[in-house]
Parts: sequence; structure tokens; C-alpha cells
Amino acid sequence: MKRILFICTGNTCRSPLAEGLAKKMAKDRGLSHEIESAGLSVFPDGANPHSITVAAEYGADLTQHRARPLTDTMLLQADKIYTMTRSQADFLKRIYPSGSEKIKTLCDQDVSDPYGGTEEDYRICAQQIWEGLQTRWEEDTWD
Repeated sequence: MKRILFICTGNTCRSPLAEGLAKKMAKDRGLSHEIESAGLSVFPDGANPHSITVAAEYGADLTQHRARPLTDTMLLQADKIYTMTRSQADFLKRIYPSGSEKIKTLCDQDVSDPYGGTEEDYRICAQQIWEGLQTRWEEDTWD
């Protein structure tokens, strides 16, 4: 079993989507990886309503999600850490240099932040995340 961690800014839009979609992918493949998400600048809140709607379109449930701040324990325990932007990955590598080999961006390009946008903005974001998950799953051999 692998521990996979997704990081974004507030842990209400992008990283919960990545967590939910990755859990769906793992379940569909019969795997029981521990998959979670956290944020770098978190206010207590649930997943954005648009994130919940769009995740459901992929068969993922974010209704129980609660934003969580990133902790040292999360960084230490994770086997793979994926950020939504290059600057987030660079920041984590600076504060956690011993784990820099397990930190990378989810996608080759930054995942656009849909916060404050329309439901369609969230669909575009989710599609980008879904494609990034498929690529990373194969490249980083999550199976």
C-alpha cells in the first residue's frame, strides 16, 4: 500500500479533487492506497460546492471533505507528494529537502485554480487533474 498526498493552497478545490479522483482510480483498480490531501494556507471549510459537483461526475464523493493544513507528519509518511503548481513543489522542497525526491507537480503545467470561478472552470480543472493522475499513475508506478 502506498501513501499518496496531494497539495494545493486552500485544500477546498484542486487537491480535494485530486484526492477524490485518485481514490476512485485506486478503487477501480482494486488497490487500497492511502490517499489524502492538504493545503498550504487553510481555513476550516469543506470542499467547494463546484468541486463536489464535478467530482460526482467522475464517481467520486467529496461531501465529507474538510480542509486540512499540511503537517510534517503528512510529509514524512507520504510515499508520493503531488502539488498543483511548480511554485508549491519548489516551496515544499525548500522546507522538506530530505523528501525532495518524492515531491513533484501532478501535471507538466500548473493546474489552474478554479476558486471563485464557474462550474465549467471546475470541470476544466478536474479534466486536467484526471489526465495528470493517469500520467503519474503510469510513470510513478502506483500499482
